[in-house]
Amino acid sequence: LGRRRLLASSFSRQCRRSGRGEGGAAMPTWTVVGGADRGGIIVRSPQDAAVKLEERLGTGSLVEELEVQQERLRYRLLSGTGPAEGWVTIKLNGKELLVPGPESGAAPSDDGKLLTIAERCAREVARVPIYWQYVDVQHVTDNHSKRAPGIFYGLEFPWNEEMLLE
Repeated sequence: LGRRRLLASSFSRQCRRSGRGEGGAAMPTWTVVGGADRGGIIVRSPQDAAVKLEERLGTGSLVEELEVQQERLRYRLLSGTGPAEGWVTIKLNGKELLVPGPESGAAPSDDGKLLTIAERCAREVARVPIYWQYVDVQHVTDNHSKRAPGIFYGLEFPWNEEMLLE
């Protein structure tokens, strides 16, 4: 039980970094579209919004929304370059610096393209959870010469050594 809790906790932290909240709820994401001519957009400290950080949030970066106050967004970096967390301005002088959601074409698809960690994590969290089920020796003995679907994914389970080697 302790190991399962540890793995679940680790997975939860990874998914929060990947745009998923507790319970698998999607967190709002934003894409940085401004600052291309300046190496990104200005980021202010997550502890003190009056402090400007040296590093900028890179154009094209994907961030998770943590909080919005007026035209400012507190974010966590999901992909791209820049500080891991901070405050940024959403719109400056009528120009969008960040837009909601990933850039068009960045959504996961089944066409064989490589997925980002955030996309893979989102897909895994969306799946129906599979829980471990106790299988006693008698059950294995009864099925050892049969071919039958396993408990997970409907795949055929190798009940004996010969089936395992196939």
